[in-house]
Amino acid sequence: MNTGNSRPVMKHRSRFTRPRGFSLLEVLIAVVILSFGLLGMALLQSISLRSGQGANYRTQATMLSYQIMDMMRANRAELQNYNLIRYGNFAANCPAATGAAQWQVDRASWICSVQTALPNGQGNVEILPPSATPGCTEGCVRVQLRWADNRNDQSATTAAQQQNAAADFQVTTRL
Repeated sequence: MNTGNSRPVMKHRSRFTRPRGFSLLEVLIAVVILSFGLLGMALLQSISLRSGQGANYRTQATMLSYQIMDMMRANRAELQNYNLIRYGNFAANCPAATGAAQWQVDRASWICSVQTALPNGQGNVEILPPSATPGCTEGCVRVQLRWADNRNDQSATTAAQQQNAAADFQVTTRL
């Protein structure tokens, strides 16, 4: 019953309460920020993969260098013949071992290993004279390896550009 003095009861909101939930604009901004973060993570992953492959090639080059040096240590009597391994000896196919000499078998085996382990791999072996290397009186050798490393230069299309994108590795030691 209404007595005339009473007012109707109204629900009213406090000034401090606000609607709950997220607006569409807030969700859109969060999605954009998240997508930039995910793109950054994908870029870091691709850089990591490329660096890992480069480290693998350097490890292979180290192992191949020590392989030919061990072959030379085992066959010191024919040491000067290993001096015949040059960058120009690396053809498209693995060479067959010609002759019965151990250095020829070692040479063919090592060239094939370099071509198999490194992309466009080539090598050079030099027996150094004592005057060329300080502290080395005799039996010093330099092994150099080169391979295609154009992971960072995708525009390398000509042979000259690919040659400039080659990675070099060198070891000098006394046998």
